[in-house]
Amino acid sequence: MQQLIQILEGFETNRITDLEKYDWSTLSEHDRTEKVSEWAMPIAEKIINGGYFKLTDGYCIRIDTLELYYNEEKDGGLKDPIMYHTNDRIPQYVRKVKGDKYQYFSFGSLHLHTSGIDITFENESEEYRASFLIRGFSVFDKISAQPLFKEDCSTKIYDFMFPDGINSENLAKIHWEPFEWGAEFTEPTGRQNVFEYEKDEAGMYKPNNTRTAFIPTKVRCKRKWKFKHK
Repeated sequence: MQQLIQILEGFETNRITDLEKYDWSTLSEHDRTEKVSEWAMPIAEKIINGGYFKLTDGYCIRIDTLELYYNEEKDGGLKDPIMYHTNDRIPQYVRKVKGDKYQYFSFGSLHLHTSGIDITFENESEEYRASFLIRGFSVFDKISAQPLFKEDCSTKIYDFMFPDGINSENLAKIHWEPFEWGAEFTEPTGRQNVFEYEKDEAGMYKPNNTRTAFIPTKVRCKRKWKFKHK
């Protein structure tokens, strides 16, 4: 998986290079989300177009669509209220036992949750959470053949990556293999089933004393954090 990790490291490189040009705190939320999309887009394209997951049972999983989730834990940072692995989303019953801060994932970890599988690239020193949800994927038995299965339901990937359960042995069976697909990409769009959240007069997200942490609206999120090939 080291080659996949090297691709993910490019996000922080893009971020630091860009932040040297201006004061991040002075940008509007819209402008910041646009910048984050610019940092993530070339990384998403390299993952989608530059390799696949190879399983030891002979099957290959190509990633067709990725959705970015990015949340800055610092006060005044850019927030992503729907993202699962953030300090704001820790359930109250967990806070009582483990405190009010999540540990940061090891770089390049797979985060398995109710919506599917995230490829994570969190940064503890810079205090941000970042991950790509594998939204769409295709399954091959031979990499040069047509896909046997193509899916945009993110949770169905479990049936191919972990058919025998989740343990250290089965995780070790998953490898990243470089491969150039030569695909073209569509323009980034809003994420699937993601909505905006209510804010107060000060522009802060309104708390919602439940596991969801904040109050969602019926307005679709406009952050262009979804990346896919044509």
